Amino acid sequence: MKVKTISVGYRRKFNLGDFNSVDLEAWASADLEDSENEQQALQELSQVVTENVKNRATPWIREKAVTMNIKEMFAGLPVELQEVVKQTIQSKN
Repeated sequence: MKVKTISVGYRRKFNLGDFNSVDLEAWASADLEDSENEQQALQELSQVVTENVKNRATPWIREKAVTMNIKEMFAGLPVELQEVVKQTIQSKN
């Protein structure tokens, strides 16, 4: 079987408190050339959509950082977003 197109999606739901939440989602597709490696293309697309969601999450995280303490913020937060939170807080101080 020859894979010609790869699509990847990434979705995160962020709890904003007070029974509010936001869903962020990104999808990307790529048409593969004959010489391209399927696994590498999949990895690259995964990185693109994950970074996109992280970047779009920053304003929501920044807003929530004003009302939360650090321990509450990191509870259940994916490791890759913990650094975004730290940088956001440091940039405000």
